[in-house]
Amino acid sequence: MQPVVRLSLLGVLAFAGLTACGDKVNVTQPVQGTVVHSVTVAPAAASVAVGSSIQLAASVDADAGVTDRTVVWSTSDAATATVDNTGKVSGVKAGAVTIIAKSNANTAVSGAAAITVTGGGVPTVTISSISQNIGGVSTPVDVTNAKGQLDIVVNVEANGQVIKTVTATITCTNGGTKSASQSVNLTNLAPLAAEASAVPITLSINTTTFSATTGAPDLKNGPCTISAVATTGTGSQSATNSTQLVLNNTDVVIIKASTAGGASAQDVNGAPWVSGNLTVTATPVLYSGTTIANATLGFAGASPATQTVPLTNGVATATWSATSATNPTVKGLTLGTSAAGITATATFLDNQGNTLTPASTATSTPTLRLDNQGPPAVVAADFTANTQNTANGWVGKAFTFTKAITLSAATKGDNAGVDKVTFTTQSSPAGAGTWTTFSDVNTLAETSTSTAYDLRAVACDALNNCTNSAVLTQFGVDLTAPTASTLTGPKANEIVGIGSALSAATVTVGATDPQGAGGVTGSGFGGTPVLATETRLFPNGATGQQSACVIGTAPVPADGTCATPAASTLTINLITTDPGQYALSYTVIDQAGNTATAINSAYYIDNTAAPAISGGISIPANIVAGSAFTSSGVDNMDFASAQAFLHYPAAGMPAGLTGRIIFPASSSAAGVAFDNTLSRSSNITATLGSQFYRSLNTITAGAIANPIVKPDVLGIRGTDAANNLSAPNTASLPAANIANGTTLAVGTDLTDFTISGTPAAVTISGTSTPKAFTLSAVVTATSPTAGTPFSSVCFYIQSPTGAENGQINKATGAATGDLVLLNCTPVTVTSGSPPAPKLITSTFVFTPTAVYAPGAAQAYNIYAVGVTANGDALLTGTPVAVTVNP
Repeated sequence: MQPVVRLSLLGVLAFAGLTACGDKVNVTQPVQGTVVHSVTVAPAAASVAVGSSIQLAASVDADAGVTDRTVVWSTSDAATATVDNTGKVSGVKAGAVTIIAKSNANTAVSGAAAITVTGGGVPTVTISSISQNIGGVSTPVDVTNAKGQLDIVVNVEANGQVIKTVTATITCTNGGTKSASQSVNLTNLAPLAAEASAVPITLSINTTTFSATTGAPDLKNGPCTISAVATTGTGSQSATNSTQLVLNNTDVVIIKASTAGGASAQDVNGAPWVSGNLTVTATPVLYSGTTIANATLGFAGASPATQTVPLTNGVATATWSATSATNPTVKGLTLGTSAAGITATATFLDNQGNTLTPASTATSTPTLRLDNQGPPAVVAADFTANTQNTANGWVGKAFTFTKAITLSAATKGDNAGVDKVTFTTQSSPAGAGTWTTFSDVNTLAETSTSTAYDLRAVACDALNNCTNSAVLTQFGVDLTAPTASTLTGPKANEIVGIGSALSAATVTVGATDPQGAGGVTGSGFGGTPVLATETRLFPNGATGQQSACVIGTAPVPADGTCATPAASTLTINLITTDPGQYALSYTVIDQAGNTATAINSAYYIDNTAAPAISGGISIPANIVAGSAFTSSGVDNMDFASAQAFLHYPAAGMPAGLTGRIIFPASSSAAGVAFDNTLSRSSNITATLGSQFYRSLNTITAGAIANPIVKPDVLGIRGTDAANNLSAPNTASLPAANIANGTTLAVGTDLTDFTISGTPAAVTISGTSTPKAFTLSAVVTATSPTAGTPFSSVCFYIQSPTGAENGQINKATGAATGDLVLLNCTPVTVTSGSPPAPKLITSTFVFTPTAVYAPGAAQAYNIYAVGVTANGDALLTGTPVAVTVNP
């Protein structure tokens, strides 16, 4: 960087000229209020150098009525100094001059300034020193061996002139001229005064510059002259000062390697690679003036490795083709590695036959990593046939070829080139060799054979160098899904309890493979076309549960679910005995891997154990309606509900009854089959309700068998989700804890109590009628005026089947012989005309559901119980029978 010259004013000329300069001039004005009193110029005296300028200012003193306060500027001697209409004065030659400002409002009034123009001497320029700057290091130049950048220090003496520029020029005998200048102007420097000492200025000339196009140096080696000159503001120059030296710059060459028609990319390590035609250019910069005959350009690994070419306009160029295998070529070659590239080389022959190897300059780009070679081809071993549930060369709708092809290490290695290898798949009609790129099987037409298409893979690296494989395999396309159906198997959501077995031990699957588009045949099925999974939820520990995969593959670590289905024949063998909730899902798959819609089914097995009820039952001292009894229950699968009963001794019961009258109990557990949760324990509370009979008598044919029979046992039972009924947890009821009943007497309270019903049979399904059974319980009063002994009448159905530690009767929820409440109704009094008796009637319409006729007709006995307001009950000894048909 060159230093800036600071110039200062050389002096100020003493005031000379008009004696009125700077004085106010008063002129009598004819009109009062519009008088111009004076014009003042500032500064009143000043000096300016030749070629420089100074700014003057004028002010007009006038009455308020004078609106024009402008002036007109003029000079007394334009040959010495000029002035423009703004008051700017410029020095022309040395001397004295008066600058005048006249009022425009009254030209008779003016002001003036005395200006002295200084200067006129000849500037002096001296070359003080020359340094050689190479690589930022400056040393005194060796005038016999100069090179690189020359820093020339010039001393300038202005001698009263304004210096505008200082220039240094080097001129060489063998050719070339080059200059460096520094501008000096009044915007950033003061002018140098005549009496000021010399000011140093550094000018730099780079002697190594050359033409980027031809390599021709601006200066050639040999004798050179450095001269310096200063230019003043008026354009005059100082005398020239010069110094002799000899240039001796070293010859260099610019080597550049580049590609065209290719691409660029980075490898996995971030190293840059290119592809395409390779061109090496060498531009010699010959400061020595040597004449070159030809050049030999090289790139290791190219074919051939070197080319000898002439120079054209000073530049040597050699090209290797990436598309033609004829030399010179780089087609199919990988040159360089991720760690290092290949550096182009250049040597020259001069016109005497001497070999020259100039030094390469730092501005060259001679090194490349070149990859024009595709990756090693994908081979047949890289393709794994019959994956993704396909077989025998078929592929289906969901098949992905990229999952079936695994690139080898050799292919991914890309011959140690740019790497990042990817591949695409292509198909061709078998043997045709007309290849079409595809990525989705669904874009291909369905075929009737598994050898309809040839497959190949095209592997490409990051520079899009690609290699086609040979035919990897042949395949057929089936895009049409098969269909599946269940021919035989367990009933839907079948529940298996004690004493029963699963209705089918196997599932037989029906499978069809429809024709595809255009009527082509499907791929068909292999030997194991069924894909099945089945999980089992089963008891674990005292009250816990766990899951297991019983058909399929359990994941690792095992969590009970199935990770993958099991291949099976069209027959699936089931687990039929182990307790558990089973969920089965299966589908069929054709040889192309197409799957039918999955079929889901479930069944529930609990045929080994009924619930267990335990715990001491606390008996209150006074047993009444509202008394509560507690117990607990557990089950190996799902504890579903609880019930309680009061047992009455046989003395109060007709033949065929167990003496147990069922009433509800509440349970904290409500286990349900197929809810994926095993509710294995429960707390039970049985509360005596309004149907608590403190005494129960039986009447048959107008005779009461026993006056008073109290309940003697309370029992609590549980059922599970498989309808298994537990044995009861029982407690004896002391007679003393139950209030004594009131004896009902024939002839006093009633004459008879009977039950009847119509019709004798009902049908629950179809269009057959009737579907309801009307029950009537009738009390025959002792007289037309007698009141009814009962506050209500309840109808009970006798359970025809069912067993503890076995299956309950699904209609009644009880065991054989138990009485289960159907409904309680109020009484209706019908007074007959004497001598007809008074009748007290209770009526209930019983409409059975499907559970009352589980596959066949079932006969039921129904009893009536009349109960007084005190809880004393009378049971009809003869029931009414009804047959329920499916």
